[in-house]
Parts: sequence; C-alpha cells; structure tokens
Amino acid sequence: MADAGPSGDAGPSGDAGPTLKLDAGPSEWCPPVGPPLPWSVLAPHAPSDGGYELNDVSFLFPLPTAGHENQLPPMTGLFARETFKAVAPPQLSDEQIDAFYSRLRVVAARVDPCAVSPTDTGCHVELRLVAQPLRFDVEPTRADDQAVHLIYGLSGAEADQLFAEVAALRALAGPLTRAKPLGIHPVMSAEGLDGSYATALKNVIAAHCDQTRTLARVASAFTTGGNGAFNWVFRRLVRNGATFDAEAVPMVTPQVTSQRIEFGFSTPPGAAGTVASFARVPAPTPNTLAPALRLPNVPLVDMEAAFGEVARVLSPARATAFNVDCASCHLGTEASNAAEVACTTGGNHSNVSHPEPRFDLRSVRGDHSPRAFGYAFSQPSITLRTTIESAEVAAALSRR
Repeated sequence: MADAGPSGDAGPSGDAGPTLKLDAGPSEWCPPVGPPLPWSVLAPHAPSDGGYELNDVSFLFPLPTAGHENQLPPMTGLFARETFKAVAPPQLSDEQIDAFYSRLRVVAARVDPCAVSPTDTGCHVELRLVAQPLRFDVEPTRADDQAVHLIYGLSGAEADQLFAEVAALRALAGPLTRAKPLGIHPVMSAEGLDGSYATALKNVIAAHCDQTRTLARVASAFTTGGNGAFNWVFRRLVRNGATFDAEAVPMVTPQVTSQRIEFGFSTPPGAAGTVASFARVPAPTPNTLAPALRLPNVPLVDMEAAFGEVARVLSPARATAFNVDCASCHLGTEASNAAEVACTTGGNHSNVSHPEPRFDLRSVRGDHSPRAFGYAFSQPSITLRTTIESAEVAAALSRR
C-alpha cells in the first residue's frame, strides 16, 4: 500500500521523527517469545475447502535476464507516461522520466474479490499490479528501489471472467502451489517466463488492465537522490473522469499529499553489503505510526508488544488504504518483522499462524526492505501484511 503527492522531497529532514531500529541483535530485542498473535485479531475467518493457495491469488514473476526485457509486461496500454509523470520522482527531467518509464515492468499481480472503497461498504473486485524499473546491465537482473502500484477496478461480466481465469490458472498450477509460502511463483520459476502459466497470466493482465478503461488508482513509492537513497517518498492518484488527481495521505495532520520515510544504512559484521539499519518518518508524524513505533524515539524492545501494537496495521479487516497512512502500513509491518527476525534463529519466521495450516505465513525480507510485494534489488520482498491479505483472498475464493 502506498500513498500520495508532492511536498519537499529533498534530503533527510532535521526533524528526526519516530525511529525504528532494523538491525538490532537478539541481545537488544528479545524477551521470552509469547504465543502467536490470534488470527481473530487480524481478520474474521470462515473455513474454506482448500481450493486456492497463496500463490494462486498473488503472483510474483521471476526477473528475466538481459536480452529478454519484454518477457515481463511494459507499461504500454497499462499506465500512460503522462500519468506516471504525476507520481515520478520530482527531481527527474523529462528525458530522465522517459528513460525511467521505459524500464518499468510488471513484476507482480494480485487479485482481490472484495476490496474496500472510501465511498461505500460493498465489495469491489480489483486486479492490482506492481511495476518496478529493472536493470539488465548487472548480473543478476535487479529492480531499482522504486515501485508503482496500479489498481484496476472490474465489475459485472468482466469480474466474473477474471474469476474464471484465476480458476484456470489454479488448475494449470496443479500441486505446485500447494502449501507453499508466498514468493517467486513456483510454476513460473519452473517453466520460465515464456511457459504456459506465465503466458496465461500475462494474457489476463492484458485483457483487464487498461489505463483508459479500468485503471482506478495509482500509488507510488520512490527513492529520492537515485537508487538506494535515504528517502522513500509516497504519492497516490485517484481517477477523476478521464484524468487522475492527487490524493491526500490518510490520517496525517496537517493534510499533505506526500509522505517520506528516511533510512540509514550500515554494513553488519560478515555481511556482503549494506542493509537498512533504521527508518524514521519526518513531521508531520502519521497518527497511526505512533503506537506502532513506540514514540517518542523509544527503541522497539518488546517482541510481544510489537505484535500487539501493529495488529491493526497488519489486519486487512481493520486497516485499509483509506484509514492508514503509507509509512505506518510499510513500517508497522516492518516493525513486527524486525522483531521476529532478530528473535529467531531461522529467519523468515512469523509469529502469526492461520486457522488453515496450508497457509504458510512466513514473510520474505529482502535486505530489511519494507517493499510490500516485489523486489528489493534482486531479492523478493514480501511483507507479512501482504501474506495475510493473500491468505484471506485465497480462502474467500475457495468459498465461492
């Protein structure tokens, strides 16, 4: 989830804001580990028949190699350059915007049969894409630390067609997605991007994702100062007839149309490179971030408290793109992941269990990246919030 529009996007702010340590060791973090967070705190759940898995509703493409750039969908028809310009990093010239836009590829897709709306209480069918600019001049291929989320609204016969196509993809996957954690899609990983599964999924995207017809919202999270810079800046657009308008960041006072996270980096002993070591949000402080990060500037030291404090942000039933700001969504999830990674020897551990054991809720943390669903450079990055949402979508489609 990412939110909203321009305000001073330059370098680190003098206002430190709330700070979250990302690289603390177990001696700094860990009390006795408590029981898993009850699922009832996160989402109401009704049993399903086991038809759909996590990777049947959320799809992470493998990254192509040099010379095969168009094995992943470019933006043509999906997302117009002029619309992209409204959320692009503001320091880019028109020439740089063109170059940036040309490198954007769809790296992930998600289905939601019952997305919420700020204007009514009904279910809205969405097909969501994540696009990142890819670099093919390095080995392996990597995604820049930038992302655009494209949200397409479907209804009526077209929504029914989408459900039928997702069911066909489920059948095509056979047992390969059964009880697998969310990650690079196992079938596409085995078959490659020219295989029958990837081809069918790309056909679904081409059929339903259209800038002029179905694109409803755009959200972006870009670094300023180039790849790996110290700031993420969030923006969001919403369709208004034939155009797109900037939206204010939810829950932030005074009202703003962009939000920033500042990162610090370090090289841990024995590490191959630098990783994010802390994150902070400059003023205006988002209302929902305070409890998640234990303000003011208090290190996150209690694992059980961390899970309790971020429970609302992790909950698809309680937190949405319209009642949680971007930084809280990304860093609230990161707060729980930082605690669980520091306090477990195996990594990729989740202190949340699903009532249906086939849903493996381990999250994938690429260099401590708060990317919700995509790539942190060459490594997958998937937050616990995304995994929880995927479990609920899979259960809902299994009950249809």
